[in-house]
Amino acid sequence: MAKKILMGVMSFSLSGICLFAQPGETLKQDTRFKIQGGYITFKSGTTVTYHKNHSIESGYMSNGLVYNYQKRKILFLANPQKIYFHPNGAIRMGSIGVRTYVPTKVGLLPARANTGISFHDNGQVDLIISDGDLKINGAIFKANTQIYFHKKNGAFHYGTLESDQRIKGITFKGGTYLYFHDNGKIAEGTVAVDTTVKKGLLKLAKKTLKAGKTYKFDRNGNVK
Repeated sequence: MAKKILMGVMSFSLSGICLFAQPGETLKQDTRFKIQGGYITFKSGTTVTYHKNHSIESGYMSNGLVYNYQKRKILFLANPQKIYFHPNGAIRMGSIGVRTYVPTKVGLLPARANTGISFHDNGQVDLIISDGDLKINGAIFKANTQIYFHKKNGAFHYGTLESDQRIKGITFKGGTYLYFHDNGKIAEGTVAVDTTVKKGLLKLAKKTLKAGKTYKFDRNGNVK
């Protein structure tokens, strides 16, 4: 994936650029950290923490950060919002300042302003807060709720159903999580009404799915 990985490098110098410091240090002045592709400035009087490998774990920015993600710009808010990094230096989590369309495997999805957004350590988006109802994989998911994505390939993972919805012959309960495998097939969901489905390799056996119960499905979409 084409994206910038931000790496924290630490050692203190008179220039105010921090290249090394102890975990949990409270900064006495606005301090710049060298990162891959540029610098990030953390605010005076706030605490910067580090991972065991001395890469940046978290800090309070004195200014916002524009992050390039798959050719889209994501604006992270500055103090009092905190920004977090994975041990490998990739951005883990921060707060976005404006409504932002985030590239995903299921298209550009709107993330709500002034909410958190997170990424897996391989750079794939992990979580957004939806700004409006979202139609994904044939289902509609509630506005202003958490939308999760798989780490492996960035495919949609799960979200909260907006209402009772019939998908592939099964009605799933609104207000509950509906999970998908990374191949787009349903992985788990809570049934809204009693439903009899065929199962097995030849589809000769039958099973009744009971309303209110949660069931798991294999990677081919068959109930377990």
